[in-house]
Amino acid sequence: MGKFIAGVIFAVVVIAVGLWIYLRYGYVNLAADAPMPRIEKFYVRGMVDAWAERNAPKVNNPVQATEANLADGARLYKENCAVCHGSPEMPVAGLGRGLSPQAPQFLDHSPAHMDERVIFHITKHGVSRSGMPAWGELLNDQQIWTLTAFMKSMEKLPPAVEAEWKKPSQAMPGSAEAGAQKKPAGTESPEVKKQSGHDDHDHEH
Repeated sequence: MGKFIAGVIFAVVVIAVGLWIYLRYGYVNLAADAPMPRIEKFYVRGMVDAWAERNAPKVNNPVQATEANLADGARLYKENCAVCHGSPEMPVAGLGRGLSPQAPQFLDHSPAHMDERVIFHITKHGVSRSGMPAWGELLNDQQIWTLTAFMKSMEKLPPAVEAEWKKPSQAMPGSAEAGAQKKPAGTESPEVKKQSGHDDHDHEH
C-alpha cells in the first residue's frame, strides 16, 4: 500500500513539474489569432455561463422597452459595443473577430435569447481573460440596463428604433460623446451593490 501511495505522489509531482515547464518556457500558444482548442472552448463557455447565471443581480430590468429607451440603447450600443460585436454599418466587426475567443457577432447571433440579468452582469463586469471589458467602469447602471433592453429586443425593433439603429454614428467607442462616463459613487441599487460585493468576495478565492 505504501508503494502505491508513493507511486501516486511521484506521478503527481512529475505531472506538476511537466506542466510548470510547459507553461513557464513558452510552449503555450497565447497568440490571439491562434485557433483555440475545442476542449478549452467547451469548458470556458460553460464556466462563463455558470458564473454569469449564478452572480447576475436578482432584480428585473428597471428600464422598460419603450421606443425612447430602445433608441437610447441603440445609440449606446453603436457607440460603445459595435466595434467588437457589429452593427448595420459593420455587420462583421474586424476587431471582435481578432480577439481570442472571438467576440460574438450580434447581427448573426443576437443575445435576445439570454436572460436580461445575465446580459447586464456580463456587460457590467466583463469577462476575465477575454476582450470583453467591464463596462461598469465607464457606464452607469441605468445606461447598462438601457443597453440590456436594446440587446434583448434587437431582433424585433419598432420602426422608429430601427431607423435609429441604422443611422450612421460618428462618436468613437467608449468616448464621452458615446455616452461613456465614470459612474457616480453610490448610484447602484442595494440589490446590485450586494451582488457586486458577492462578486468581489468570490474573486478573492
